[in-house]
Amino acid sequence: MSRAEGNPIAGERQTAENAEIPELLRLERRLEAVLAQLAEAVTVVDENGRTVFANQAAADLLGVATPGELMSAAPGSIMPRFQVLDEHGRELDLESMPGRRLFAGENPQPLLVRNIVRATGEERWLVVRSSPVLDPDTDRIAYAVNVFENITEVKRAQLNERFMSEASRVLASSMDYNETLQQVARLAVPRLADWCAVDVLNERGEIELVAVHHADPDKLAMAERLDRRYRPALDDATGVAEVLRTGEARIFTDIQTDALIAYAHDEEHMELLRMVGPQAVIIVPMIGATGTIGTITLVSSESPRRLSAVDLALAERLARRSGTSVERARIYTERSRIAHILERSLLPESLPEIPGAQIQARYSPAGEINEVGGDFYDLFQPRDGQWILVIGDVCGKGPRAAGVTALARHTLRAAALSEQAPAEMLRTLHRALRLQPAGADLCTACVVLMEPTPECTRLTVALAGHQPPLRIEPEGAVTALGEPGTLLGVLDPIDIIESTGELRAGETLLLYTDGVTEAGRAGRQLGESGLRGLCAQTAHLPLDGVLEHIEHAVLERATGRLRDDVALLAVRISSGPGERSGAPASSAEESRLAF
Repeated sequence: MSRAEGNPIAGERQTAENAEIPELLRLERRLEAVLAQLAEAVTVVDENGRTVFANQAAADLLGVATPGELMSAAPGSIMPRFQVLDEHGRELDLESMPGRRLFAGENPQPLLVRNIVRATGEERWLVVRSSPVLDPDTDRIAYAVNVFENITEVKRAQLNERFMSEASRVLASSMDYNETLQQVARLAVPRLADWCAVDVLNERGEIELVAVHHADPDKLAMAERLDRRYRPALDDATGVAEVLRTGEARIFTDIQTDALIAYAHDEEHMELLRMVGPQAVIIVPMIGATGTIGTITLVSSESPRRLSAVDLALAERLARRSGTSVERARIYTERSRIAHILERSLLPESLPEIPGAQIQARYSPAGEINEVGGDFYDLFQPRDGQWILVIGDVCGKGPRAAGVTALARHTLRAAALSEQAPAEMLRTLHRALRLQPAGADLCTACVVLMEPTPECTRLTVALAGHQPPLRIEPEGAVTALGEPGTLLGVLDPIDIIESTGELRAGETLLLYTDGVTEAGRAGRQLGESGLRGLCAQTAHLPLDGVLEHIEHAVLERATGRLRDDVALLAVRISSGPGERSGAPASSAEESRLAF
């Protein structure tokens, strides 16, 4: 006899419990039906890692046909089908997942994972949440309920916008498009692909590789060898050349060996291509106002992730932005080149050799790279036995200043050839400036006439609003020469006073513009006294060493950013007949142009 038969109360309890079993089964089936219809992937796993429940969304996410396949799979056998990374790119193992951490006694927070299907290269972003199911008798965790939320679209859009924001910053950071495109290639790896290469059409109409990047430096050397030996030609049927000709992007997925064999020129080319190991390739055109100017190539090789149509769309955005940047930089560079040529044309092509003297010059423009400066200097021989030194500063920069600079330099030369004295030369220039259309045609100038004699070199100095030249003695004494005069091109009449002086063996005459003394922030400018101190300290140095020391001090005061042009022109009389005079200093070799 059972206990229920001998105990009416126990029998009633047993009967009630038996009656509840069908109801529990019905609730379980209803719960399974609800979970099966959820869009989110759901699995229930026991403490041994065995899946006891999965819905169809979980089966689809984990790459199997039915939930039954998940429940029959051995614990841990599904995860190796995927590369699982955290949001910082660190690889995760099974024990790092929230469900396993629950059984380890932790209270894990939702985990954002980057999930790449090894078989297809598909990339997903998932938020994994795990909740415990407790055993009512022991309060131990019996099951972990895992919910996988697929946020790929949202995360991809967020990452793409972040990438484009960073790319835009990089593209706007420099007018040197070679440097900029190298930064773009580094930015694309590994965010978009394992390899990134950027090719442009150069001035000769040839395809030129300007940037290539891979995380492994050894592979970069191999890529350079590949470009050196097998650089694409414009008449190639496919690849970079095809995209350059058509302006249309191309994507190649699941690249097989046969495709590489068909593309390779010879066995060495094939071997290099095998070393690159392309699995998928995207080539997008960089398009400017004049058409296609280059391409960006992305290659997926060793990583499980494969390039997709989504990556193609992002690469096209990057290429459009890069094309605009490259074209802007090219225009800027061309303007800069023209400005450099113009600026150099405003300075003497070379400085003549003066018997018994050394000559040195320095010139550093302060404006933007495509702004022509307004400082100028010159040295010429108007007639036998005489030399004219000129230094000046035109107000402003740009084309107008360039025109005034040319006018000043050539007017002074013409006046000297007409045998005008220094003061009259400056008056002639003043009249020429006053005849120009109204504008910022203001100019300061210093003219020094040198007349060597057996005893010394006689000097005649005329100043028009300019700093007086400095005479530097070998022992370090510094003296300013000349009387202040009126700025040229402003009002009539002007007042110019000629002063005389002497320059003896071993002494140096320094002419300079106000960019030297005004270098640096307010309160820290070099100033006249600072310049004289530098001259005194460096009097024992060779002439080029004196100018180099002054220029270095000026740039240091200005912290590399000059507010005004700097021009220096110096003459040193040889200390004796045996001393070799300085070789002619050309503006190309002796002038340090801080571009």
